Amino acid sequence: MQTTRIFLFLAILIIVGFIVTVINQTAQLVNLVALIDARLALGLLVTLVVIYAICIAVPIVLFIGLPKPLRPPRDESAPEFPQHLAALQARLNANAYLKQQGVRVTNRQEVEAALRLLDQRAQEIITNTAGVVFTSTAISQNGNLDGLIVLATQTRLVWQVAHIYNQRPTLRELLDLYANVAATAFVAGSIAEIDLSEQVQPIVSSVLGSAAGAIPGLNVAATILANSILQGSANALLTLRVGVITRRYCGALVLEDRRALRKSATAEAVALLGSIVVQGTKNITQAFVERAKHQAATTQHTTRQAIHAWLDRRAKDARQ
Repeated sequence: MQTTRIFLFLAILIIVGFIVTVINQTAQLVNLVALIDARLALGLLVTLVVIYAICIAVPIVLFIGLPKPLRPPRDESAPEFPQHLAALQARLNANAYLKQQGVRVTNRQEVEAALRLLDQRAQEIITNTAGVVFTSTAISQNGNLDGLIVLATQTRLVWQVAHIYNQRPTLRELLDLYANVAATAFVAGSIAEIDLSEQVQPIVSSVLGSAAGAIPGLNVAATILANSILQGSANALLTLRVGVITRRYCGALVLEDRRALRKSATAEAVALLGSIVVQGTKNITQAFVERAKHQAATTQHTTRQAIHAWLDRRAKDARQ
């Protein structure tokens, strides 16, 4: 609730600031034109006000006219559950991916089977995205850049998962989904529930045995590698969690309690993290070792050239 209020007041501040800026710039422009002709300034003012009104009214009217998103009832005993099941069945029959698979939905069992098929497809995208986040943030080692990478990637991930379950999600559905995912995954209380170091450390420790051994004698390099893997793992875990929460919302027959959803999503994300860390660490370690070998060879070549140059100068001095 406190986080919601913070965002609400920030949004109000931004909107008020934007309105004040528009009014100020409009007044300056109208006053500038008034120096030339007062009637021209009045016409400009009326024109700008009409444009502003249209720009505000059209999005509002279009948004109100959008169809309402499918919102699962709290439980199957709710009176609206049969209606929701019928609407979900119609949506699944219109799903392009299911049509490609030759799936036709006519009853609840087939609805559940179709949702499982979509879940598998969504899971592939979630794990692939988490792998990209792991590698990019482990290599980057830049806090600000990592934050932007993770935010942009997770925003795109939510859209991709929504697109799997509904091939043409409306703006209202996307906004509703983003709001639910954000409220479930990013509120202060839910972040506090995740001890990232506790969740990630066992996986990283099990992987670093082989990773550190690949760089014998380079303790500093091994430490840097360990920190990179830990950072990438934490970001990948958060990305997996967002993806799982999105998938649960999109494929839900009934609305799950947010607290229970957070816990189950975290457990599933941790279970998926292991394979991502293993593969990502293998790729990063191989690149790290190859780079170290290349740097060592370059240094050796440069040193050899310097020694030869020094010997040549000594021989030249001796002849003189």
